[in-house]
Amino acid sequence: SVDKQFTVTRDTTSPRLVRAYKDSAGTLLIATNELTSCQYSFTQFVYGKGTPMTGNDPVSNEHKALWMPETTYFLSCADRFGNIFGTSIKTTQEATAI
Repeated sequence: SVDKQFTVTRDTTSPRLVRAYKDSAGTLLIATNELTSCQYSFTQFVYGKGTPMTGNDPVSNEHKALWMPETTYFLSCADRFGNIFGTSIKTTQEATAI
């Protein structure tokens, strides 16, 4: 019999929002630091109850939603290990980066 040893590292770190901006197509685009599935709402919510953002097929680093000026978006994203982060961003009338 041969004994084999290996190490398992558990991922308990939530993904992070690294960029949010209005792209040339007039879409809100957010980027995360790892592959995630993201949702949004215009009110605070629990992940699983928001509107899915495009780019979740099945997971992505970039996610899109319709740009609405002067609006607060509540965002929640989960990685493949179930680590979830939530944040909010406020758009401006003509911003190209937020």
